[in-house]
Amino acid sequence: MLPALGLQGTVLLGLALSGLAAAGTVLLRQRGVEGPGVVGAILSGDDVRAGEPRVDEHTEATTTEAAGALGAAMALFAFTAWGFLLIYDRTLSFVVGRSLDARATSGAVFLLALALGVFLSSALTDVLSGPFVALAGTLGAASTTAYLSMYLVAQVARLYLKLLPHLERPGLSQLPAALASAALMFPSVLLLGATLPLLAQAARARRRSAIGVTTYIAIGIVLADLAVGLLMIPVFGLRRSQGCVSALGLWAAILFLLFARFRQRALRTTIVLVLTGLIVIFIGWPASWDPRLVAAGLYRYGTRALSRYGSVEGYLAARRSNEVLFYKEGADASVMIERTLQAAKGLPPVEGLSLTVDGKVEAATGDDIRTQVLQAHIPILVHGPTDKVLLIDLLNGVTAGSVLRHPVKSLTVLEREPVLFEASQFFSSYNYSPTRDSRLVPVRDGAMSSSSRGSTHGCRRARRSSRPKEWLG
Repeated sequence: MLPALGLQGTVLLGLALSGLAAAGTVLLRQRGVEGPGVVGAILSGDDVRAGEPRVDEHTEATTTEAAGALGAAMALFAFTAWGFLLIYDRTLSFVVGRSLDARATSGAVFLLALALGVFLSSALTDVLSGPFVALAGTLGAASTTAYLSMYLVAQVARLYLKLLPHLERPGLSQLPAALASAALMFPSVLLLGATLPLLAQAARARRRSAIGVTTYIAIGIVLADLAVGLLMIPVFGLRRSQGCVSALGLWAAILFLLFARFRQRALRTTIVLVLTGLIVIFIGWPASWDPRLVAAGLYRYGTRALSRYGSVEGYLAARRSNEVLFYKEGADASVMIERTLQAAKGLPPVEGLSLTVDGKVEAATGDDIRTQVLQAHIPILVHGPTDKVLLIDLLNGVTAGSVLRHPVKSLTVLEREPVLFEASQFFSSYNYSPTRDSRLVPVRDGAMSSSSRGSTHGCRRARRSSRPKEWLG
């Protein structure tokens, strides 16, 4: 860990894992693995033997239908928890970046909040007559808080911007990322952690084995990893995806309510109707934010911008003067196109277009346009006539369009983020609309593109095959 994360990142991640382990110990001490059990008895120093429950620990029998509903609720709970982690990771990458230190810091904050929630909830489980009402209420509160947290992303970005001077202070370099992560996700993750002891108590109350509970949770995590990253975020974006995942958390709360005991049946119906209304709101009305601030790459340009504009408000005013022409969150990155005033040597600023990918300006129509054009012409002129060309990274399409000005038969473009094929149409005045050319073959290949570009998105390289006359290197 030390070579990869550094001393501070390793210590912070170690503290988070230690807190989670301690929370698990408390959970086992109070609940055991399946009831008091051998592990619970050993940890608590109790003389109760495994398989001999106390008088007040007799559990309820359950039917096949009830077992299926409880399993579905547990799978939805796991889907919700893992979905929150994936969405928070992508959202925080706008503000704190995707470096290993930043992601380790935000991950440690997530684990610390989860562990603290387990600690606080474990002390309350023994005084509850039934876990299902508390479980449904806590999960509903966690889902609602997660949905509302997306309205705070712009404020979190401002907080990070104000904390940037601490980056240069010894021992405080991780403070901006840690506080920004905590401000965004700490309340919802704290409530999510509070549901874990209640979930264990609910499983025990319905005679569910630890293996069965683990299986349902594993199914939910796998489905969330596939659905959220590959389907929800590319189709709906981060904000609506958070609303959909929060809605699934409310569905899990509704299923848990089916096992709760109410003195008045109308109360259960009323609560279900309220949660159903919240589901409609979460899906239909996602949060909104200004991409000129959120996706401005504060982790990369923030310190320089504060030095240039003198204050946070001055920088924000300059950012608001830009016009956003395109913004979309894809499966791998967020893409934004702005109309800005670009400086030129010896000349007044001129209006141009800039392409930003995950907060980093990757291409523009100013002086950089010459480099993009020559990246296509020089290799072809040096190599000589060729039929096939391989280009890694489309970006704004200027290099691809310049390649297609030559009499090539096909141009294969490897791009990890398909949204860039759509965004390149805004540069049609500069790139000759390569996506409309039948010779262009778009290929989404994240592994090859990532290995070729390294840590930056704008590195273009071509690969030479064993037939040098067919592939241009």
